[in-house]
Formats: sequence, structure tokens, C-alpha cells
Amino acid sequence: MEIDYNENSWNTDDMDKKGADSWDINCWQMVTAPNGDPMYMIDSTLGKDGYYRYGGAGEDKELQGMIDELRNETDSQKRADLAVKIQQYAVDNCYMQIAFHKEQSWAMSNTVTGLTEHPTDQHEITVDTDINK
Repeated sequence: MEIDYNENSWNTDDMDKKGADSWDINCWQMVTAPNGDPMYMIDSTLGKDGYYRYGGAGEDKELQGMIDELRNETDSQKRADLAVKIQQYAVDNCYMQIAFHKEQSWAMSNTVTGLTEHPTDQHEITVDTDINK
């Protein structure tokens, strides 16, 4: 077996242009939880017009119906429950699979204060972060 690893920032249009025979596996990450509304991740990866969609999810009428229901639901708890249902459906139908949880490491000077861990890698540096010299 020959493996050729190539790290890219491809979106579905790039993959479509390269052709199905130009790649075998596409692995990427999207860090959205627990911040924000689940609609962004669901619509952009599974929605019929999603920028990151792939794998036929856009043609799945049952899935698209659930996404439309989420789009129109206003009750927070119902939205959360429906988002879990949609994600489980996507996993069960192989539209997406969770391969691993990303780990990260930070190194900093002992003069840095106010840098606190956060469940995503976007928001560790806040107004409370300071460098004390």
C-alpha cells in the first residue's frame, strides 16, 4: 500500500474540481461546540447548500427535513435535542464520523496571567489576559 499524505484546506468545490479519483480520504475538523448555535455546523456540513457538505447528505430528504425543522425551531431545548438527533442520524448514515478529539498544548512565560483553558481553542486570550514584566 502506498500512502501519500497531503495537508490542504480544501472545500467541497476544490474536491469536486480535482475529481473523485484524486483523493480517497478527506479528514478535517470543525470546532464549534459548545459555543454558538448548532445550526451553523449542521447546515454548513450537512445542508443541501452547505459550503463544507460532502458525501450525499444534501440529497437525503429525511436529513434535509430535520435540518429545515431545526432552522425553524425557536425553543432552545427543542433545538438542542433536534441537533443531537441530526448529528446521530449523520453518523448512523456515514455522512460524518468522529475520528478523534483534538488535543492542544500551550507554552508560555511565567509572566503571563489570566490565560484560562476553554473547551474550544478560540477563546483562551481574553480581556483578563496580561503579560506582567
